[in-house]
Amino acid sequence: LCKIIAAYSETSGPSSPADVSKLIGIHETQVSRSNKFLIAIGVIEGGQKKKCTPFGAKLGRAIHFEEAGPTIEGWREIYKSADFLQKIVSSIRIRKGMEESALISHIAFTSGNAKNAFAMAGAGAVIEILKGAGAIEEHGGTLIASDKPIDDSSSPTSELVNIPQEKD
Repeated sequence: LCKIIAAYSETSGPSSPADVSKLIGIHETQVSRSNKFLIAIGVIEGGQKKKCTPFGAKLGRAIHFEEAGPTIEGWREIYKSADFLQKIVSSIRIRKGMEESALISHIAFTSGNAKNAFAMAGAGAVIEILKGAGAIEEHGGTLIASDKPIDDSSSPTSELVNIPQEKD
């Protein structure tokens, strides 16, 4: 998902899934399958050809240039504006934690998707967004809702946003 967001941010205007797939070397069907979710979270917009929203362009550039702070801020903005993501975290909080496999199934089910490989991969991306936003944390193999406010100045580690740590 991060590669797709970064690729859309590199395009000069509305682009087809085929255009985006050529930039990142994945099949255009993977890009196409991600578009509905990316539209829902406000990263891209458009008809047959899509382009980044101003927010999506900012997030895509942060991902592309491996800027941890702006990437975390982007994931947090998505979390705060997406009711679906907030409900997922509420489900985790009510259950006092969930195993990742159970959470993946829960996300696929509540999103109305069939439990297939594509839906499960998408659910995994949702988990990474929630981790990147600091909304959930992993403790002993269980994902739990963070007890820190999402606007708190503490940040999740850059590992959670798929950004390599700087080497000394």
